[in-house]
Parts: sequence; structure tokens; C-alpha cells
Amino acid sequence: MNALYAVTPVNYRAGLRAWVGAFAKAKFEKESQTFVYAKGKESNLEKALEIAPANYAKEANAGAGKAAKSLMERVESAAKRLSRMNRQAVTTRLSLAP
Repeated sequence: MNALYAVTPVNYRAGLRAWVGAFAKAKFEKESQTFVYAKGKESNLEKALEIAPANYAKEANAGAGKAAKSLMERVESAAKRLSRMNRQAVTTRLSLAP
């Protein structure tokens, strides 16, 4: 796994870490950036062979994407926040003015 991780493009590594964590008897150590054997963990090779690491990450994130805010909701929220910050800045400047 460590050799595969080393040659995997950076943008696919998170998917590989999630896939190995779900199906293999290994865990990822952030400090050393390596996979190590996880003694008490069970592996599921049959399920692992059914889905590629990149597709596993997509399916795992599919549910999270539905719950995420839409782009318009995020833009509206940012606009409101900036408007509020601008009002506070103007009020502060007026109160500090001589």
C-alpha cells in the first residue's frame, strides 16, 4: 500500500486512504505518511475489489454533497456577513471620528 500511495497523484490520495481504511487491515499514520498494519481490524477483499479507490471516495462524498449548501446559499450568506461587517466598520469609524 505504501508504494501505491507514493505513486498516487496527490488529489487521489485522500480516496486511497479512505478506501484502505474501509477495506484493509491497515490504518494511515499522518506523521509518517504511511500505512501500518492494524491488528484488530478485519479486511473485506471481496468488497474492495468491487469498487476502485477513486469511486469509493466519490460514493462516500455523494451523501455529504446533498447536505451541503448550494452555491447561491453560500453567496447570500457571504454577502450578508460582509454587509454586517461593513456596517460595524462604519459605526466604529463614526464613533472614533473627532
